[in-house]
Amino acid sequence: MKTILYIGVNSFNNLLLPPVLAVQFVIRHQPLEQQAVYTSQTHLKFHTMTSFSKNNLHLSTSPYLRQHAENPVWWQEFTPEVLEHARRANKPIFISSGYSTCHWCHVMASEAFSDQTTADFLAQNFVSIKLDREMHPDVDSFLMTYIQSLTGQGGWPLNVFLTPDLKPFYALTYAPPCRRQQHPSFLEIVTQLVAWYSNGEKQVKPFKMSHPEAATTNNPDYNQMVMPYLDRVNGGTSGAPKFPPHALLFNVLHQQNRGETLNAWLTTTLDTLALSGLHDHLQGGFFRYCVDDNWNIPHFEKMLYDQSMMLINYSLAARVFSNENYRDTARSVVDCLNQTFTNGNAFASAHDADTNHHEGLTYLWSDHEISETLTDALYQKFSSRYSLIPFEKLNHLRRNLIQPADALENQMLQKRNQRPQPFRDDKIITSWNAWAAIGLVFAHRYARLDTLNQTDQLFQHLFTHHINDRRVAHCMSGSRLQPEGYLEDAASMFLLATFLFEERLTEPATVELLREATLNFRKHGRWYDSTGGPLGDIPAGYHDHPFPSAASTADAALLRWDILQGESPRKVPVHHPLMAGFANHFASISDDNIVIAKGPAKANWELLPIGALQCHSNTWMLCEGNTCKIPEWAEKQL
Repeated sequence: MKTILYIGVNSFNNLLLPPVLAVQFVIRHQPLEQQAVYTSQTHLKFHTMTSFSKNNLHLSTSPYLRQHAENPVWWQEFTPEVLEHARRANKPIFISSGYSTCHWCHVMASEAFSDQTTADFLAQNFVSIKLDREMHPDVDSFLMTYIQSLTGQGGWPLNVFLTPDLKPFYALTYAPPCRRQQHPSFLEIVTQLVAWYSNGEKQVKPFKMSHPEAATTNNPDYNQMVMPYLDRVNGGTSGAPKFPPHALLFNVLHQQNRGETLNAWLTTTLDTLALSGLHDHLQGGFFRYCVDDNWNIPHFEKMLYDQSMMLINYSLAARVFSNENYRDTARSVVDCLNQTFTNGNAFASAHDADTNHHEGLTYLWSDHEISETLTDALYQKFSSRYSLIPFEKLNHLRRNLIQPADALENQMLQKRNQRPQPFRDDKIITSWNAWAAIGLVFAHRYARLDTLNQTDQLFQHLFTHHINDRRVAHCMSGSRLQPEGYLEDAASMFLLATFLFEERLTEPATVELLREATLNFRKHGRWYDSTGGPLGDIPAGYHDHPFPSAASTADAALLRWDILQGESPRKVPVHHPLMAGFANHFASISDDNIVIAKGPAKANWELLPIGALQCHSNTWMLCEGNTCKIPEWAEKQL
């Protein structure tokens, strides 16, 4: 009997670790079927070699995958070992992609994936893989692109069937555990698939992603293009469900000549979001989206990236409109991050929408509970300050006036905190944390909040613990660093470093390292989310939803760093305003309109327009376009 010690472990993307070293040591006299694995992220440890005849998700560090550990399905993780097993067994692969705050993922886990008959059929005919899409965004992007090419739409849980050599041949989202009218059960669908596959395997053609470019535009009247899509009554964009238009808001807030109509839409959107059911008025922070076009009832999950983008935009708005209400909203997001997302020295990724399998239960109130919680005086204040929106036989809160939280909200939050709380996904995702840090930079610059030291500490934590061999890792989960890394991680850290360079908190060598890490994902003039994985190179697109795309972020970081190094800004392509608002802001920057302050010390940001940059110089100089002069405030800064 023997144990094999592997020195060096190859990742799918070959980002953090060198290729597998062709060195194996035979260690005799070890217990049967034990294997020691050493990586630069973990200590030497022994664990039992994988058995594929059982559900192995209890071994995962992913909180989402562990939620499926009790399913009778023989779930495996997406690893080279599992993929090799499928090839050796010549079994088709079933991949179900989801995430911890996905309501319908939970539903399917409790229905079809908890059915023993279904589980037995899957075990007999497939190698079943559960994928945390937040840990493998490149794989999820490949699967989502496939289902959209097949059906024109997609969602989660995202269920895809592939040949042993990873050619997809069918995909679907939710399916019920038993037939419901015209909707077949999941088992019925899979049974038909197996029958087809036994004869049609050789008909399956490879699926390759093309570069998903957003539609570019040469329309000189950019803002006129976006007007038909705007909801001028309720804010945001037209239709439901309604997601906050983060990237579009970012772009419009930076524009100096918005025009009356676009300016009115901007303030309507910002005011409505602050008052709406999307906003957690007791804790601060925002839910992910609303199911109705009046922004009344949210899907109650809270995502770190939404908090980051709301913090950026309300901080910008506080400065643009000199509006203290927007500043208070930005402050409430910071409070939410620090009180509910903090995980060690970084931030957790999300809070679930469900509590005890009931959506929004933690956040909803009965009339009796409200009156019982509040004194008569506070109840009278509550009645004028809030409207109650019925949902699931209870009520959700919507504000009537934008005001800072006071004793009323504190009393209700104290009561709410005594209830069962939604599950929190504690994964520390590098890109999401970098965007949270960028949000804290904006809060410092434009909302005058004391967040800069926290930003620096978060950056130092990520730089120390999420970078290995000059490459940026994607995620820390369960104290284990995920070896894969993606463009979104390197680019967001690079962009963050450019902001901190202006604050005199990072060295040029640090920024250059992150620039190198980002450029590792560029080939032939194009960006890729990942390279060298089992599904091939995954192209990166410019769709800024729900937060800025990896390609947009990379372009922005390179452009800012060029300017800070005294070079002319590179040209960033313009895209459709609804697709790539973040990229479009940076596409608008040129030699003619850039504002940069140069000096021996950092100038007060309140003296500069939003979007201005700062860099070091022996003398004070304010450059606007091609014109430079000594600013009036130079002596006061010294």
